[in-house]
Amino acid sequence: MPTKFTYPTAAYGQATIEPRRDGRWHIVLGGEHLGSYPSPRKAFSALVTGSALSHTRCPDTSRIGLPTSLCGWTRIKISLEPMPPHPSRERLISGNLSPLR
Repeated sequence: MPTKFTYPTAAYGQATIEPRRDGRWHIVLGGEHLGSYPSPRKAFSALVTGSALSHTRCPDTSRIGLPTSLCGWTRIKISLEPMPPHPSRERLISGNLSPLR
């Protein structure tokens, strides 16, 4: 099972590095997507060096006080299994409708 990395920041909310089904690792800071990377280490490096996409309230993510290693982050096991299919929906089709005017 893959692992998602999280770290709480006081000013910007939760920082997350999480895998997606496409094999890429995405950085999310306080609900804002800051980029996609081929590995968690590359995503982490981009975030702590300030080379990730800019957060609207924090143009330089290297200054938010993140740990210098992923070892300081919380690891959470997640599932990337596809969601179960939704039950089929039926559409009511009636021949008794009058045309729109």
